[in-house]
Amino acid sequence: MDKKKILILVMSCNQPHFMKQESVCRETWAKGVLDGKYDNIDYYSYTGGWEIGSVNKDKHHVFCSSGDGLFETFQKTVECLNLLNENGVEYDYVFRTNTSTFINVGLLNAFINRGINEDTVYCGELYSIGIPCPTNDFIYARGNSIILSKKLIDVILDWSKYVVIPKKLFADDNIIGNIINTYHILRFEPHKKYLKSYGFAWNKTIPKTKAIVNAGTLDNGVSSWYDNDESYDHLKNFISIQIKTYGNRGLENEKLRKLSNIVC
Repeated sequence: MDKKKILILVMSCNQPHFMKQESVCRETWAKGVLDGKYDNIDYYSYTGGWEIGSVNKDKHHVFCSSGDGLFETFQKTVECLNLLNENGVEYDYVFRTNTSTFINVGLLNAFINRGINEDTVYCGELYSIGIPCPTNDFIYARGNSIILSKKLIDVILDWSKYVVIPKKLFADDNIIGNIINTYHILRFEPHKKYLKSYGFAWNKTIPKTKAIVNAGTLDNGVSSWYDNDESYDHLKNFISIQIKTYGNRGLENEKLRKLSNIVC
């Protein structure tokens, strides 16, 4: 069976913290991809706010002319995907993530190539946070670790022409969730059947003392927001590990380096 072509797409923005962090991603977990270790995986980062949209294949970066803020992420993501398509970047699956997520590339590659359903969205976390998707009762995939087939990417890009986005509260993962959920609703299909999560962990994102207040709400059964188990036997099980550190984001780059030394 031919290996699936995987495009790892890292959303960043033109702020010093994220620009530096994306560089650290390239130096750590993404280094093997950029060095050609995988003949079926490519890597691109993307930012917004540029005068003209363009793709730099040598730098593996997409420059988007859309806005660069939190509530402009859908426009930025759609423009990025359109630019990649226009520039002949081929893929069977897109893995969309961000700078504050550590990726086990080998495990991601094995997961996709074992044979997954192109109609299903796969992700690390499922969300239902009171934002319509298309109603408040619907769940959707959090965008820090989401796998989308070329078929679903084409649906998103086609439907994006008709999307009207309110000024606040809607980031790209919610809007993508709206499109995919509505797509299945109109086909009279249960949307939950086409939405699945896989092994996902956090790495010391908040101190355990703070998490006690929210006991039971910050736990997915295999990892908690205050997970401090940094053994290889634990970390090897996760495609994605969230390293965002609430309260002290200056710790994150060192965490990326440490996890890379353990897992890669």
